[in-house]
Amino acid sequence: MNILKRAFLAVAPRPQATTALTASDGARFSPGLCNELIALQKAHPSAVFSEKFRFGLKQLGTLYVFDWIARHKPRRVLEMGAGLSLYFDQAIGQHCDYWMVDDSGFYDAKAFADADAKRKNTTFASGLVGQKIDDLPANHFDLIFSISVLEHAPNNAIQPISDHMRQLLAPGGRIIHSLDLPIRLAPARAERWHRALVKSGFDVPDPKPWLRSDALINSSALMEPMHIVHEYYGRSSGADAVAQHEWHNTTFMIDAGA
Repeated sequence: MNILKRAFLAVAPRPQATTALTASDGARFSPGLCNELIALQKAHPSAVFSEKFRFGLKQLGTLYVFDWIARHKPRRVLEMGAGLSLYFDQAIGQHCDYWMVDDSGFYDAKAFADADAKRKNTTFASGLVGQKIDDLPANHFDLIFSISVLEHAPNNAIQPISDHMRQLLAPGGRIIHSLDLPIRLAPARAERWHRALVKSGFDVPDPKPWLRSDALINSSALMEPMHIVHEYYGRSSGADAVAQHEWHNTTFMIDAGA
């Protein structure tokens, strides 16, 4: 049996009903913390990535979602932007109604087709949340999540994405997203997402207390090495210590009900 399935079954028998949640149950819009990742790795040792990615931002986002699903047992789950990843198809696909939505045009056509052929437990919908997708049913999903995806949305798409997620959620549903941001860019981006989510009707805390660079630097917020940020943004901060802090990449966890 796949090790991800064993890890899931160890804490979550096949769900019979969705766990009822209040809108404020565990709601957050705050950085992912190092001790949080360590605790999740200890709780799900068979579900972690390879050592190369063991302390990366995607590791935290993935384990956070995996842990939430194991504890709350949603029946209908939608992942936004899974791309070529088969992680949740293999980990949870046999234990709930797992859907994935993405635009195949973002990827190499052969690589995407090869990955799609390997999906055994996925209902695939082509398109992007925030746009019209006839294949996605409204008021249907108990959980909508993404791992390191929302940071790629252009500013003019943020409110449509937020509104669409609200339409797709079943009553009492949940959204969980890991939003990867350089500290220097975090305030404007996080505040824009917060405004959109509140306007759409989500109960989500204000991230402002965490948006000062010193608040993040002096916390145990999980940060990726600078070279990853430099490679992505094509920039260099040189040897300046302040700039180095500003260009660290961290992830904000959004966990909210409607």
